[in-house]
Amino acid sequence: MLFSLLIGALLASDHLAIGWGGLGARSAAGYALAYALGFWVAALAEELLFRGYLQATLARIVGFWPAALLLSLGFGLVHRTNPGESTLGVLNAALIGLALCLCLRLSGSLWWGIGFHAAWDWAESFLWGTPVSGYVLEQRFLHARALGDPLWSGGAAGPEASLAILPLLCLLTVVALRSFAPARWRSCAAA
Repeated sequence: MLFSLLIGALLASDHLAIGWGGLGARSAAGYALAYALGFWVAALAEELLFRGYLQATLARIVGFWPAALLLSLGFGLVHRTNPGESTLGVLNAALIGLALCLCLRLSGSLWWGIGFHAAWDWAESFLWGTPVSGYVLEQRFLHARALGDPLWSGGAAGPEASLAILPLLCLLTVVALRSFAPARWRSCAAA
């Protein structure tokens, strides 16, 4: 859903063009399921690595938020090795990592982050057909093409390397605070 808001903003501002990916109904269903499984495995691995064991272990030494900052920076830098990735894409990946750390901190569970991460990558690459850190799937439901200034469109790296993602990260933070915050925080915010 959140990624679709990003796509809507890019379409409305003429920074993205979308076309049919060319898959038939049967092929689309098969690829959708296969990619969903693949992105779930990838998200599970990345979340376990960056917000699982290392986060828990490092947090015991330096505290939760210093560990979250270091590991989110590492999460961003790992994306630097992807073909076509941009500096803004690396920074945005680190910020997404911090937002997922907030969800971990508030919920006490990695499962929400795993689901969010997998759904984001699936929507970005298969559903909307945009590049993910420069990678483009061969078989995708829709086909997207970046238009205009890469700072806004994301260019060859894809929409996650766009400045337009920043308001969505703020929205994700608000949703996390509202969804996972203890009841005493919610009652204070409502007052």
